[in-house]
Amino acid sequence: MRGRVKTISVKREGNRWYVVLSCDDVPAEPLPAAGAVAGIDLGVAALVTTSDGVHVANPRHLAATADRLAAAQRDLARKRRGSTRRLKEVARIAALCGKVGRQRVDYAHKVANALVRGYDVIVHEELRIANMTRSASGTVEAPGRNVAAKSGLNRGILDAGWGVFLTILSHKAESAGRELIAVNPAGTSRTCARCGHCVRENRATQAEFRCRPRPGGVSGTYKSAPRESGHDERMNVNLSVIPAFLAGHARLLDRRRHDLLMGDGDATGVLAALEGYRNADGGYGWGLEPDLRAPESQPGAALHAFEVFEEIAPATAPQAAALCDWLESVTLPDGGLPFVLPIGDTAATAPWWAGGDPAVSSLQITSVSAAAAHRVAVHDPAVAAHPWLEQATRYCLDAIQAMKEPPHAYVLAFAVRFLDAVHDTRPRAAELLKRLGDHIPEDGRVRVEGGTEEEALRPLDFAPSPGRPARTLFEPEVIAADLVRLAGQQRDDGGWAVDYARISPAGAMEWRGAATVNAVKILRANGLV
Repeated sequence: MRGRVKTISVKREGNRWYVVLSCDDVPAEPLPAAGAVAGIDLGVAALVTTSDGVHVANPRHLAATADRLAAAQRDLARKRRGSTRRLKEVARIAALCGKVGRQRVDYAHKVANALVRGYDVIVHEELRIANMTRSASGTVEAPGRNVAAKSGLNRGILDAGWGVFLTILSHKAESAGRELIAVNPAGTSRTCARCGHCVRENRATQAEFRCRPRPGGVSGTYKSAPRESGHDERMNVNLSVIPAFLAGHARLLDRRRHDLLMGDGDATGVLAALEGYRNADGGYGWGLEPDLRAPESQPGAALHAFEVFEEIAPATAPQAAALCDWLESVTLPDGGLPFVLPIGDTAATAPWWAGGDPAVSSLQITSVSAAAAHRVAVHDPAVAAHPWLEQATRYCLDAIQAMKEPPHAYVLAFAVRFLDAVHDTRPRAAELLKRLGDHIPEDGRVRVEGGTEEEALRPLDFAPSPGRPARTLFEPEVIAADLVRLAGQQRDDGGWAVDYARISPAGAMEWRGAATVNAVKILRANGLV
């Protein structure tokens, strides 16, 4: 027990008894600096959406129990008042309601814990939930409008448990030494985060935001204002056609990822789709890397699996730690991962995979896998504490420090992503990141040697997320121009294409689906869709 006990009370909920202790002088337990700031938006489709594009699913605990609760209430109505059976039915209903309440509180604790671990400052709207959930029924003289719809929205808000979540978040933030800021919500859904322009037309639908032109034709910026992170009148992504494109061009995994990204899916569905690529040894194969179609587990597939484990945050999956176990089992003596392991059947597999040397460590594969694992480790303690991650981290830092010549484009990009991921925890990372930046031209375009004629890496391949250390390698207008380029690459069919070699019909199609989800993910993280 921490602190000095001030009061003790005993309460009963159904058949459960609780002892509640109120304490003074409870010592704080500050967490290490996360180096990140986030605004959060509470909702019904997704419980929490962060300013860097993370969607936290709303499990709708009450809705999931609604059928059983309604059946119990019908049974109660048929029971005679004062009878033993009625008392049992009352206890049954109380137990169902109590379970929903406990589930809601437990989930709120988990989400709040992930947020305070990931951000130093958290900003949220100061919502007046009681006002928002008032009945729209009106009076006999002045009946309300859209009463059924408002009633459903009220149920959704109360089921989400915004008030419970904010209370728990406040307590955890105070204990962890984080700053929680409540802001006036007036106009926030219609105000452009880039230029401050606020008009009703900015919010065309709940899912779509686009800064509308001011007088004079400039879309949401004053003519004298600098263009910031991609805020441009040419930025116009059609989100409505993307699901249809994915239905015809993407694998199930990327369709599930897109649903989760847009707040329509859940972690369970994404993990179920990922499971089809998993082998009994804990690794992944079967074409999870679209140009490596072999069934055997391969280090090159680990990145794609870790991406999923990152996207389901704050949920965690035991498969993430199991993947670390497998990676540890194939790590070479110097701490690095091989580019590829022996392949039994190279059908439809790219030549660079088929010809890789399994006895030589690859900075390209190790750095991109470790970078993704570090992003998962932010909310998954099992990954954060895994010995493979420490081993791979040391290898990458040493290999990057030993670089004498300009690396291949993908090695450069993946090393930058790795240093970005460990920047706040490894003292060497800042200087190494600055050194790698010397190999990147001012326009951020790095041609891929050995690739197609058009193949090149761009600024967003190095630094996709705003507010991260890797962004310091580029001028703001370079990032803005690349965001415009990325948004403008949406095809008429709704999807994005890739500029690298097509190895197989299946791989070419699957890469388009994956590229589309990743494009939306980047644009969303930068506040543009």
